[in-house]
Order: sequence, then structure tokens, then C-alpha cells
Amino acid sequence: MKPSIIIRPAVESDANGIGKVHVDSWRTTYARIFSRGLLEGLSYETRSESALNRIRNPELDCFVAEDSSSGQVIGFSHMGKSREPNLSIDGELYAIYLLKEYQGLGIGRKLFETATGALQKRGYKQFFVSVFSDNHESVAFYKKMGGKLIGHDNYHVDGKRLTTDTLAWDLKA
Repeated sequence: MKPSIIIRPAVESDANGIGKVHVDSWRTTYARIFSRGLLEGLSYETRSESALNRIRNPELDCFVAEDSSSGQVIGFSHMGKSREPNLSIDGELYAIYLLKEYQGLGIGRKLFETATGALQKRGYKQFFVSVFSDNHESVAFYKKMGGKLIGHDNYHVDGKRLTTDTLAWDLKA
């Protein structure tokens, strides 16, 4: 049976749920990319504090996907002003994370559409997302959502050189 999911703006009481989703989804999504040590070292408390700061920041938007039968936060997205000075794009989708057992049910699409609407409502003309190139499922998801590959970047993380794909969208006026 398909779960009943509500997409809504995050509130402060969602911070712990967002932190749990962030850590748990990193551990499943990036198991092939990052070392076990890095993933085991992720902290629910640290990610929850970061989520609370994002929720409290009036310049950002943060949404949660909630399983209405349990009240559990099972995914989230957050977005705002571009943090990349080398791009002439004003908005950025910072992240969409969803627990593994809820992937493939259309919830990521709903979070993406909600994020797009929030960026548009704030007056952004375009937005982008950066995704680890080795995260093939996410790259494919963003391409399916209409993202156009506009570039790559390199980062050193966990003793490895990793490449990201940058995908961008134009927002309708």
C-alpha cells in the first residue's frame, strides 16, 4: 500500500526528524562513495542542529515529507540563494533527501516541485543543484526533472577526489 504523504513547510519541531533523515539517507545513498568511517561518524545531533538553523533562517525555505499515518518525517528539501559566486544563477536547491524505503514512490518529485515553487515565489529566475557524479540515481532523477547539465566541479572529501555534476533550470515568470 502506498503511504499517505504530506509535503509541508518545516517547523522547529521537525529538526530531529530532518537530522535523522539526513544521516540515514547519507548512509544508504553514499555507501559506495564514502568510507564506512565517515558515514558512521555522522551525527544525528549535528545534523539536527543544522536543520534547526535552516528552519529559523527567513532567507531559506525548508520542506518536509511526512508520513501522515505515523507523523514521521521521511524526507526533506531546502533551498535559497545561490552560494556559488562563479555561476550567474540566483537560486540553489541545496538538497533533497528521502529515506531509502520511500524512494521510487513519487515523493522526491513532490519535494522537487515544492522547492521549485518556493524558489519561484521568492523571485528567483533560475536555480541549480550540485550532485556527486557517482550518485547516478540522483543525477538521473534531476535530469528527469528537466535539469540541464551545465558543468562539473571537483572536491576532495574523505581522502578522495570527487566530481559533482551541476544541473540548472529556468523558472517561469
